[in-house]
Amino acid sequence: MSTGSVLLWFRSDLRVHDHGLLAQAAAKGHPVVALFVWEEAWMRTTRLGWPRMGAHRVRFLAETLADLRDQLAAQGVTLRVRFGDPELIVSEEAARWEVQQVWAHTEPAWDEVQLEKRLALRLRRQGVWVQFSSADTLHHRDDLPFAVPTLPRVFTQYRSRVEKSVRVRAEAAGVDALVGMKCEPAWEVPPVPRDAAGRYAGGERVGLARLDHYLWQTDRLAVYKQTRNGLLHEDDSSKFSPWLACGALSPRRVWHEVKRYEQEHGANESTYWLGFELLWRGFF
Repeated sequence: MSTGSVLLWFRSDLRVHDHGLLAQAAAKGHPVVALFVWEEAWMRTTRLGWPRMGAHRVRFLAETLADLRDQLAAQGVTLRVRFGDPELIVSEEAARWEVQQVWAHTEPAWDEVQLEKRLALRLRRQGVWVQFSSADTLHHRDDLPFAVPTLPRVFTQYRSRVEKSVRVRAEAAGVDALVGMKCEPAWEVPPVPRDAAGRYAGGERVGLARLDHYLWQTDRLAVYKQTRNGLLHEDDSSKFSPWLACGALSPRRVWHEVKRYEQEHGANESTYWLGFELLWRGFF
């Protein structure tokens, strides 16, 4: 069993199921403190006066964090939610709790990649080992038949090389034996605007319930391709996107549930098409 303590920085992976870093911490017995940084920049406006994060997204993210906090707390792990600059806050939290390691999933966008580089340099100067693991995508980057810098520029080319030759990995092991560090909770979540009421609640458990509803309770997957562009009815399409976007729902969980559905109910054009759109999402 390892005694090296870990600060696990949650980003767009706000769930417990199919979470490789949580599974790694559980398997190796690392004491864990969990952190999410609500970036101050998200609450600013653009040059045109538009908010970078709208009221509905603020509410959805706050609900997702509350769900993650409760699920981690059930296993003795504290989720600290801080507000500000992630480069400074992750560094501060690593020093405050005297952790030996910081773990996080990578992000694909330019600003986030540059942040990871700056943060890694800062933490190494503090004597903290940094582990950035592959982004939370349908296919693991190590399984692709090309290096990421040479990724085909057109989806059709990507699809032709990946769809039939690269398997989607199994989910990470379930987590039920985490070791939490003793630390104080923090909940620096901005106030949720009054006009932020929406149709869908945030959180991993709500996302998993939606997956179960769409595939297994209503059998709407069977007609997905015919109804997916409809706007009038709740189950015209899967509505998985909000939970996928913040990582409350794993794309691999959706993929493997679709495959299980095909085994039990048979494959058709609709079951293929939902998987096809997960592949499309992974490319972009």
